[in-house]
Amino acid sequence: MTASPDFVAFVIEQMGRLGVITTRRFFGGKGLYIDGVITAFIIRDLLYFKVDDQTRPEFEAEGSAAFTYETRNGTQTINGYYSAPDVVFDDQRAMQYFASLARLAAARASSAKPKKTAKALAAKTGPAKKPADRRRTNPRR
Repeated sequence: MTASPDFVAFVIEQMGRLGVITTRRFFGGKGLYIDGVITAFIIRDLLYFKVDDQTRPEFEAEGSAAFTYETRNGTQTINGYYSAPDVVFDDQRAMQYFASLARLAAARASSAKPKKTAKALAAKTGPAKKPADRRRTNPRR
């Protein structure tokens, strides 16, 4: 489930100047981040873009399908990522167009998440522990 370095480099080059593009390990492949937000990933040299209800129809119109993987319990489908349309590998403008759609979907998804407050974090992990009292007591006094 790896992503070959040459394919990753090709995809990044084709995306052009959409922002700062970085990669990180992602479930045995590579996650592609534009300006710090995950926008796509590559597994087994297959490219998948982030989609949402607004962008999904454009991907479906090009014949893209949702990301699926096999488990012991059968096929699992992740509707938040769709395969890249074939046209993106032959046309840099198409790659940039679909990558920009993915970037918009990723931005909407990250802005829709509620910000974690200290109170919410404390509720999840429990209150912060009070530091131990470090005063030394001298039993001889």
